[in-house]
Amino acid sequence: MATHIDWIEDQDATGELASLYQNWKEKNPGREEIPGILKCFSLSPSFLRDIIRASDTVHFTDGHLDRRTKEMIATYVSGLNQCPYWIGSHAYFLQLQDGTDDLVQALLNNNLLHKSVSEKERYLLTFVKQVTEHAYQTSRDDTDVLRQSGWTDPEIAETVYITALFAFFNRVADAFGLEDPGYR
Repeated sequence: MATHIDWIEDQDATGELASLYQNWKEKNPGREEIPGILKCFSLSPSFLRDIIRASDTVHFTDGHLDRRTKEMIATYVSGLNQCPYWIGSHAYFLQLQDGTDDLVQALLNNNLLHKSVSEKERYLLTFVKQVTEHAYQTSRDDTDVLRQSGWTDPEIAETVYITALFAFFNRVADAFGLEDPGYR
């Protein structure tokens, strides 16, 4: 894959980077190659280590939010930001978490009124859109609406973390020129 910024391929990695790549592969059996998004951080192995740790801690595990909800957020944010790499990746990961094709399409088409999006999820995703597009305009009233619809403060906070994390990842993927990985 040709990128806008060169990175270090699996076979060219040495030292700490080679170790990070090997550890990731051991934790992800069946994945023969390091994903492009992780290679974007190959020029700074210590940052890559922190990115992997943050992703594993905040996103790729159940926390206050379950994995399906996190994948919904990641897919929706990536759709709002029109990031082909993450749309392809997290739409696929959402489907692995029992997300239907209808749900994926509703999120990518910004159709929160679709029957595949529950009312409670609709409130959360409306907040996600606000944080993605106008975070500076969020208010206590916005989070009160979420509380009234059944979301807790730890869930709301984790929603902000996932939303911000994917805004960051979308920017990195787009700046490096990553394309849809074609998982779906």
